[in-house]
Amino acid sequence: MITCIVAASANDVIGVDNQLPWRLSTDLKRFKELTLNSTVVMGRRTFDSILAITKGPEILPNRTKYVITNTLLPRMENTTAIFVTDPDKFVSRLEQKHETIHVIGGAKIYEMFKARYDVIHLTRVHVEISEDLQTVLPPDFLVGYKRDSIVSNLIDQNNNNYNYDFEIWTRNLHAQSIAP
Repeated sequence: MITCIVAASANDVIGVDNQLPWRLSTDLKRFKELTLNSTVVMGRRTFDSILAITKGPEILPNRTKYVITNTLLPRMENTTAIFVTDPDKFVSRLEQKHETIHVIGGAKIYEMFKARYDVIHLTRVHVEISEDLQTVLPPDFLVGYKRDSIVSNLIDQNNNNYNYDFEIWTRNLHAQSIAP
């Protein structure tokens, strides 16, 4: 199974200057619960942004980490991440293992895997972002999926600075085009 884990603003912004534009502790806890002891796939810029804020010697401990990049990099110190330059061959190998794969960003990687998601875990943050250097979800990202559940969270819970919803979307096998 391939899942997508993403947080996006009301206008589909997922990052500003290669960083999350919000700090939602409950969302980070949910991310950890979803991905712990499993496989995560990310792009190089997402890897770099996580590396920049990590306090310990290893990013995302207790997970198998794959980083899709255009160029093979030398072995990096203090990481067990595996760097991949052929995404198609890589995905086909992972799918043969029949394990859950969590795609965690960024925009190019979300687009690359879009047709393969079984489930999308979307944190919809109730804010409009209008910054330079913003990254947005691919166009029509949720077309072909249906929202199965939504849990609303308020600004004053757990020191979060925005209202937001946890949404779970699944592939809609009975419709050709479903938009949010």
